[in-house]
Amino acid sequence: MKRIKTLLVVAVLSSFLFSSCGSSLPYLGPSMDLINGMSSLGISPEQAVGGVGALLTLTKGKLNPSDFMKVTGAIPYSNTMMKAAQDMGVPVSISNLAGVDKVFKDLDMSPDMVAKMIPEVTKFAGKKGGVDVTNMLMGALK
Repeated sequence: MKRIKTLLVVAVLSSFLFSSCGSSLPYLGPSMDLINGMSSLGISPEQAVGGVGALLTLTKGKLNPSDFMKVTGAIPYSNTMMKAAQDMGVPVSISNLAGVDKVFKDLDMSPDMVAKMIPEVTKFAGKKGGVDVTNMLMGALK
């Protein structure tokens, strides 16, 4: 009985958290194309921002600062997206894909969504950053 009450409280709080995020997405400029494109994966814009923010957070921890700057240069408003993701509960530091899986679960996405989202992010970044940025991202996100 106690577990059911706890699950109910968590569900209500999660619902409140995600419903309040819907109206407060930050301005992401050209990166909204990336976020809106994620709807084809069956996720909300808020989940997309949280997921991309988690992937960028992992990338930041794995790349040297100058390479990460190349990535953020190819994905406009990356820092804004990472901050918005942190506001949704994404940690400031993620060290591996298992950490990203946990974040996705917390954002009510299945872990297999990580494998679906990575190619979208790398393709988007590659359009502006070229092959070098694509390869950096693919290396950091494996």
